[in-house]
Amino acid sequence: MDIDMSFQFYPQRSEPDGPAAAAAEGSDTEARHWLLGTVYGRDLLKAALRQERPDLVVPEFKTALHLDPQLDEMIDKLGLRHWLRPTSLVDRANYLRVVMRMVMALSAGQAVDAAALAM
Repeated sequence: MDIDMSFQFYPQRSEPDGPAAAAAEGSDTEARHWLLGTVYGRDLLKAALRQERPDLVVPEFKTALHLDPQLDEMIDKLGLRHWLRPTSLVDRANYLRVVMRMVMALSAGQAVDAAALAM
């Protein structure tokens, strides 16, 4: 029994507010901070935005590209602008550890000190 495991075999899921929609709208993805393009980084920024602006509707599971300007502001408020994109496996593990600790602190209503948790 031969199973086709090529890339074309898997159906592509299209999300109306995913990265493809951003490219289709002609937005400049090069100017975006890399945290906006990662799942865990975006979740961290959304958690911080929820804490700072409880009046704003921030969806839990949707990408919500319309919130990118506010999320970009959160990068500066949390002091994460200087973070470099992790490249090695160890760097990625450290990034995930730090981001998860920050999300847990925000979920508990605590202030987040990015300098204390620096990668």
